[in-house]
Order: sequence, then structure tokens, then C-alpha cells
Amino acid sequence: MSTRLRVLTRLGFWGSLLAGLLLPWTIMLSVDIFVRHIPFARAWRSFSLHLFAPGYNFFLIGVLTAVPFVVLAVVILLHLGTAPV
Repeated sequence: MSTRLRVLTRLGFWGSLLAGLLLPWTIMLSVDIFVRHIPFARAWRSFSLHLFAPGYNFFLIGVLTAVPFVVLAVVILLHLGTAPV
């Protein structure tokens, strides 16, 4: 396997996992800051308080929305990780 394909596989794998986990939280913070015009410090404080709070549980929302990205990462790893060159 070529070095370029190996690097591309690793970047696709880790990039997909990272994007899947951080995307919903980034969107939540962005909406608070840019749409509701809440200062960053206050938006971050509210977000961090609701991360594990009952009734909000932003952590669970982030993990559940990351599932398709995890599946994509595994497919990338299995498909490109064994590709002959």
C-alpha cells in the first residue's frame, strides 16, 4: 500500500470520528453565539452546565449523532486500509 493512501486512510478515519463527535456541540454553541447573540463566555458556561444535566444531556446527543460518522470511519478503515496498490 502506498504511503499516500495510508495517510489518506488515517486522516479519513480520525477526521470522521472527530467531526462526528464535535459537530452537534459546535452547532449548539454557534447558534447561541451568532443567532441568539449570547457572548461566548456565557454560551460556553450554559453549554458546559447542560452537558450532563438531566433533561438536557448534550453529551448523549453528541454521542448518538456521532454513530453514522463512526460507521463511516469503520468503512473507511476496512475499505481503504486493505486496498491493494
